[in-house]
Amino acid sequence: MSIYTGSANTSFSSFATRTSASTVDSTDAVPERMPNCNYYRNLWWDKGELSSKAEWDKVTLPYKLAVGVTLNEYERRVEEFNVHGCWEWTNGDVIIYELPSEPHEICIGAITEELMDAVRPVKGTNAQIYSLGSTRTRAGVSPHTSDGLDCPWPNIVVEVAYTESVEHVLEKVKNYWLKPNRAHDAIVVKIDPVPAGDRPICMKVWHYCVSDRVTRNLFPARDKFDFGLHPPLTMQPGAFLIDIQLDCLYHGLKSNIQIPRNILPNPIVLDFFYVKRAIAEMFEDRE
Repeated sequence: MSIYTGSANTSFSSFATRTSASTVDSTDAVPERMPNCNYYRNLWWDKGELSSKAEWDKVTLPYKLAVGVTLNEYERRVEEFNVHGCWEWTNGDVIIYELPSEPHEICIGAITEELMDAVRPVKGTNAQIYSLGSTRTRAGVSPHTSDGLDCPWPNIVVEVAYTESVEHVLEKVKNYWLKPNRAHDAIVVKIDPVPAGDRPICMKVWHYCVSDRVTRNLFPARDKFDFGLHPPLTMQPGAFLIDIQLDCLYHGLKSNIQIPRNILPNPIVLDFFYVKRAIAEMFEDRE
């Protein structure tokens, strides 16, 4: 029993893009024939360095970070440098769809905290729910498990898009996570991007469940809502809720484990008032 959070982890050690068999020497000296910003962008792949000199705010996503990369090499770098939720590998290309951002991390953290608080009564039992963090590293292939380390498919996926487009994150959820025999529920959040340091203004939320599938590739959102993130905080607790049924949360349970219906409420309720409040409070002293 597990959840996945599409977290663009911002703690990078050292490493970013290989477009040929050669690598760039990591020094302050920028090669004469390479534009400064391209050199520093390449450091994310070659050295894992997310440099401020790369001018990522001027990049149009999706951005091709590397070409001619094997899946094994891609997975090795993603795991070694903990770059989850930002890159995807497709047919030898490494593509950036999401850049690390504070609103993204705050939102992911708040949703995860809400869910883990709700299931805390089963902590330490054989029905405990675990957060897998960000495990997805593959695209364009159909592995039996959700990443290169044979991590199991989670029952619930949480995807937060900030710089990533709505179209891409929804396509990823519907055509990757929610394919048959993969994840059971998915929560998608799109935060409209703003200049660095500003408070986000608007958030949209979707909840999908495979139980609502109409055809193999078509199913409606079980819940869908949007709200502003600027003060005054007029939204009250209970206004925007997502319900997760225990049968969904514990889908595919091992035969020796019972759904803890006498311990956990059914459904598990996620109140997005507290997600909104977390984002508002983190930016409160900056305005």
